[in-house]
Amino acid sequence: MATPGTINQWLKENNGFEDGYGFKWNSTDTLGLVWEKFSQNATELFSEFSAGKKIFLHVRNNNHYVLMTGFSRGASLEDSVFFVNDPNHDINYYP
Repeated sequence: MATPGTINQWLKENNGFEDGYGFKWNSTDTLGLVWEKFSQNATELFSEFSAGKKIFLHVRNNNHYVLMTGFSRGASLEDSVFFVNDPNHDINYYP
């Protein structure tokens, strides 16, 4: 079973990182995780997640990636939250 730790180790061993640039988005294609695009549109992210897509969120001042596991849509987008799997921090959602 894949975990953040095993995927990170796989990336290290399979040229998944670039010096000065971080993660290589196409490096996980062989794992069946194919990068499609970047989006900052919450409505689009909710829709893509509901359609079964895997969504990675860039959080903590754009210094950390997490896997989206769900969402709760509030009365406004500002009241909505993204539920996540974040093994590095004791948190399970981000606004």
